[in-house]
Amino acid sequence: MTRRFALLTALFVAASGCAQAKHVQVMTVLNEGNCRTESTGVQLIDYPALAELRGARLVGMSDDGAGAPPVHLIAIMPGTYPTAGYTLELVDAEPPPGDPLILQVTLSKPPDDAIMAQVITHPCLVVGIDDKSVRRVRVDMDSKSLGEVDLSAPPAR
Repeated sequence: MTRRFALLTALFVAASGCAQAKHVQVMTVLNEGNCRTESTGVQLIDYPALAELRGARLVGMSDDGAGAPPVHLIAIMPGTYPTAGYTLELVDAEPPPGDPLILQVTLSKPPDDAIMAQVITHPCLVVGIDDKSVRRVRVDMDSKSLGEVDLSAPPAR
């Protein structure tokens, strides 16, 4: 009986330790090969700014805070590229024991033998985070920090 109790207690403790591992849901909201921005880095944005990245605008939303999304929208903009075909991909979201949440993204370039339009492009990725316990987000692209954002700050316009 004591052996069975000890085994059940050990299993319960092991299961409890696994249950405490935090998982943060991160969703891709926009993955565009040519966003309408020349900004570089990482920004907290709202819905009107999301529409502007697509070259559009939202009709019927006021500027009185009604555009504040229920999730945190984070725009990831690595910069300017000489041709079409560059894309960003969210590879991993690593919730450390504390802040910040680390997003790993990678930049894919077109194949060397591809025939691409010779046009300046600004690829971007917008992700949504619906976790109120996350206060800071750092984005690493290809093993280098692209930037960090404070989720308690007001979104960029």
